[in-house]
Amino acid sequence: QFSDSLRKRGLDITCAFRASWYNEAMVRDKVPVKPLDTFGRDDCPVILIGNTKAIWQPFLSWLRNQPDWKSVSEPIDSYAAEVVNTALPELVGARADGSLPGEGGSPVRTNVIWYSERGDRLVAMQRAATICGLAHLDHTTHLCVHPVVGTWLGLRAVVVIDAPADSLVPSREPLPPPPVGITSQEQEAAAVALERALQHAPRGPSAKAAPLPDDTEPWRYWLALRETVELGRKEYQYSDVQSWYHYTKSPAALEKALEDLAGQ
Repeated sequence: QFSDSLRKRGLDITCAFRASWYNEAMVRDKVPVKPLDTFGRDDCPVILIGNTKAIWQPFLSWLRNQPDWKSVSEPIDSYAAEVVNTALPELVGARADGSLPGEGGSPVRTNVIWYSERGDRLVAMQRAATICGLAHLDHTTHLCVHPVVGTWLGLRAVVVIDAPADSLVPSREPLPPPPVGITSQEQEAAAVALERALQHAPRGPSAKAAPLPDDTEPWRYWLALRETVELGRKEYQYSDVQSWYHYTKSPAALEKALEDLAGQ
């Protein structure tokens, strides 16, 4: 039910794994992040939440209905938070509705950690995607490659759940790694594209003020990196305006998208 509710509003990727898999991998690989808190349990389930391009139209419809959309802070993150928080009761409700029961009749506690959080709450989202079998992480180019949608996915949050791990993840052993999804030729092309992007278009505040997109805009260097992988590109690549907003968070991109939506 939880996943279905998310999917209907454009958060169409969910993947469950054990907190212990992630925590052990971070120690083994010496990744400088804090372990996921397991509410005092030996282990507990975690759900990774993400999206494909499917988020764009529901998000724009939501944005159009805001009293003053230009005043909304971090619009797409605010939308995702509303969707997840609205759906959470379906995940942590009583036994009668088929969701996880709390021990002793108490509500199930959850900890939602967003991709944008830092410090002690920083989660290596791309590593989590690999650990749960969702996508391959190419460490040379830092691209996450899903076996169906390719590089066209966004990782939004993890939900850590105060419940026995077996309740959502029956397997006690880590899942097999996902298929690589990127050829050696694509790896070489991506490495070149990454070097070019780092040289000519380092991400920063200046990118947020981008005017109408054209082939010389800095964000297109980063788009070109994703486009080096053919898997999923024909069907799942973001539209130009969605890519523009994805890389720049420019209000002008949203204004253009809403104009296009009104004209449909």
